[in-house]
Amino acid sequence: KQWKEKKKKKKPVFGIPLSDAVDRTMMYDGIRLPAVFRECIDYVEKYGMKCEGIYRVSGIRSITRWLKLSKP
Repeated sequence: KQWKEKKKKKKPVFGIPLSDAVDRTMMYDGIRLPAVFRECIDYVEKYGMKCEGIYRVSGIRSITRWLKLSKP
C-alpha cells in the first residue's frame, strides 16, 4: 500500500462572508481586516505613495504658486 499524505484544503479567499475572512486573519496592527485587504494596503503604502491619485492629491496650481511666492 502507498500512503498518501492528506492534502490541506485550501481555504477560499473570495466568495466567503467577510466576517469569516476577518476571523482567520491575524491582526498585527489591531485593525481587523481580511488578509487580502491588508496586503493591498501594505503594497500601496510601500510602492504607491508617490503615485498621484491613490493617497496623494495635487494641489490647486494657483494656491501652490501663491504659497511658494509668499515664502520669505
